Amino acid sequence: MANIINSPSNIFPKGHTICHINMNGIKSKFIEPEELLTTNQVAVMCISESKLYERDPFSYFHVNNYTMYRSDRNRCGGGTLLYVNKSFKFSVLDVPKHLLHHHELEITAIRIKYKGIKPVTVISVYNPPSHSKIKFVESLSAVLRHLFSTSHEIIILGDVNIDIMKNDASTFKLFEMKKEFGLHQLIKGA
Repeated sequence: MANIINSPSNIFPKGHTICHINMNGIKSKFIEPEELLTTNQVAVMCISESKLYERDPFSYFHVNNYTMYRSDRNRCGGGTLLYVNKSFKFSVLDVPKHLLHHHELEITAIRIKYKGIKPVTVISVYNPPSHSKIKFVESLSAVLRHLFSTSHEIIILGDVNIDIMKNDASTFKLFEMKKEFGLHQLIKGA
């Protein structure tokens, strides 16, 4: 199921949306994101758990009017994929590997520019359920500190695999991070 957010007018032009899908493997399910992209005004679509490998051709997942950027895990699933509407200029941001706690955090970050709006950073994240949730939040916080030095408009989309209904250390850390960076959760339920 896709989480679709109508973008505030001060971030993307009116009518454009951003969305996230956890695909748990895109190869056999490509029709879903392709349909969403071709029937909606999507500025950016982030996909987690793409489960693609370097040998999987880019051409299999091409969607007209969109530029695709992939970050494949190349072992046991995972991976992130982004589609950016070609009417937006974007650049892939360097996320220093030393901030990722030995790759506990799967992340792709881009900076989008569009005439008349200030640049916005879109971050796609995936935290596998078997990985440390505390280390995930610590890594994401370190990445945000790095990125906030160059951008003040940041949107994070993805699958963090933290149950915010539980009152535990990882949830506490996540809420501390949200407070530190002034982040607001837009999706309230599944």
